[in-house]
Amino acid sequence: MVRKPSRYKNKRQTPISFSEFEDLVAHVERIRDGFTIDHLTRSSLITILYYTGLRIAEVCGDSERKWKALTDRGVQLSKSPGWVKRVWLDTEEGELWEWRHRGRLPGILKEDIKKEGKTLYLSSEPLKHGSRGAPLELSLDWPYVILIEGQWSRKEIKLGERVWPICASSARTIIRQAEQSLYPHAFRSSLVTTMARDPDISVADMLGQFGWARASTADAYIMEQRSRAHARASIEKMIQQKVDK
Repeated sequence: MVRKPSRYKNKRQTPISFSEFEDLVAHVERIRDGFTIDHLTRSSLITILYYTGLRIAEVCGDSERKWKALTDRGVQLSKSPGWVKRVWLDTEEGELWEWRHRGRLPGILKEDIKKEGKTLYLSSEPLKHGSRGAPLELSLDWPYVILIEGQWSRKEIKLGERVWPICASSARTIIRQAEQSLYPHAFRSSLVTTMARDPDISVADMLGQFGWARASTADAYIMEQRSRAHARASIEKMIQQKVDK
């Protein structure tokens, strides 16, 4: 199968370290030319993506969407031998496929963030039928979280208005200006990978953070990262045995 080339060249595959995150914020704050979006909006966007792993649409919102999707029968047939990709589009609507709709996403509104003491509580409706039982918590003691507070507390942003009043295209531009190999989902992938490597993190923890609908999604990340850790440990043990001889 020929894959459609990604719009992002040299796509980032590894987690973003904290020192790299600091460099990204500093770089975004230094850029002045060619931007009508102020530096606080840009640097606070980088910060919230890094600490929460939210999708761009969950932060900035997007327009109404309409798309074609397989019906339950279509999904069943797609798993059978001899299935040819996208042939289902030649069938009648309702047989193997149907239209699906999603309304406009508001993004994070002024009232979606609350401050109590040194903690920001952030409510965000997850996409893809997921759920999040409680708001995300961001400590103001964490470096750069004050940028998020500063963006949220701006007087010109009223109740009912987006805290980050930019479109998804502008958000992608900000991210590419920060680092050419980055793309919006890189922050989410980075946080997912980092948390999955933590032996104290459970499936339930990750479901709450990322708003996934299925526990199997979190479990797949956790098993993959811990399998890699076990493989590294095994190789290191083998090397150590060789050294000890």
